Amino acid sequence: MTNINILNQYAYPKEISTVVEQFVDIVNDIFSKQKIGILLVGSAARGELCWGYISNKLEMYSDIEFLIAIDYKNSQLLGDLKQRISELDARSAYGEAFHIDYTVIPWSKVKKVEKKFFVFESKQCGIELGKQSVRDSLPIVNRSNLNWKELNEVVLHRMNSILYAIPVSLFESKMTAIESRTFALNLAKNSLDLTTWLHPYESDKLTAGFTARTESWDKDFLKKSQFGHYFSEEDIKYIKSCLDLRKQPSSDVDVVFMLGQTLRLYTKGISYCKAMNEIDGNRALCKAGVSIKLFDEYRFRQRVSLAISLLANISKTGLIKCLRNLICVRKGIAVCFCLEMLHAVDSHLKGIRGCQSHLKIAQVELSKLTRYKEVDGGEVQIWLKLRDYFEKYQVISHNY
Repeated sequence: MTNINILNQYAYPKEISTVVEQFVDIVNDIFSKQKIGILLVGSAARGELCWGYISNKLEMYSDIEFLIAIDYKNSQLLGDLKQRISELDARSAYGEAFHIDYTVIPWSKVKKVEKKFFVFESKQCGIELGKQSVRDSLPIVNRSNLNWKELNEVVLHRMNSILYAIPVSLFESKMTAIESRTFALNLAKNSLDLTTWLHPYESDKLTAGFTARTESWDKDFLKKSQFGHYFSEEDIKYIKSCLDLRKQPSSDVDVVFMLGQTLRLYTKGISYCKAMNEIDGNRALCKAGVSIKLFDEYRFRQRVSLAISLLANISKTGLIKCLRNLICVRKGIAVCFCLEMLHAVDSHLKGIRGCQSHLKIAQVELSKLTRYKEVDGGEVQIWLKLRDYFEKYQVISHNY
């Protein structure tokens, strides 16, 4: 069985193998004069790809991700690769949630990559599609050398993902079936990533895959762990329902209920993470000491890249906010902004008090990061404008 045929064990549609084969052909063609390694990673390699059919047409709700190792980077070749993969992506047309993602890295740097959880899963589950092994060259990642601060940033990535996944039609109760399904699957994926973030804290070893991590959170574990002081059997039941939804994406679900449940999980997750890092539970993530302890705030290369981007766009952010982003913490503030925005949506949809107070706090957090004009209008108009301001800020700052 060739490596690409390993995908057959997951019973994926034949179109998936076709996309993978075409990707490999493009990479081999462009870098034909170099030693090439191609590793299929992510949910596709783990057997956890999410897909379904709508009117007999394949709809994908997961990305397909690759690591490419080559001898050296060349701007012309990388440009050609980007163009041809974009064309392949467009031809595939398996839904708005489907994309082909890849990372290109020189062989000389493969062994030196940061010891992230993503690297652990790639080494454990990645499927080799090139002549040279990428997995063998990746560093060993375990609990003792894992970059915990980078792991904690899962909460920022996931809150950010949900924030932008919310369609305007949700506020008007006019979502189409496709919009509802896409948003529900976004919530399911982001709920499952709670296991990525928190499972390593009290496990004996790192574990790859949503399914394996969720199954280990059984009744016995909840009884004997610190985790069980924050999460209930009902919480785990909801996470398992997210797994089921990814297997049967056409299932009818209540997205308003799912949004509330997902927010409740992450609110508990933040409290648990603070406790495991010996942080006072009453201290907000936006506080400098908390953000520095939990997140990788002062990575040198990130700050240099940030400085270049901010200075180039100083008219949009303003001098004071530019300096603040360069000197002060940012990630904890971004998490707090996203959470307040999502809680505002949850309150608005359920018709309960609190939406306006959440929006006011979100405005305070946003004002720490970027310059913006005061927003007037109803709750929905204010929410949409704040999200728009935040998105423009993130394009410049890459704070996500």
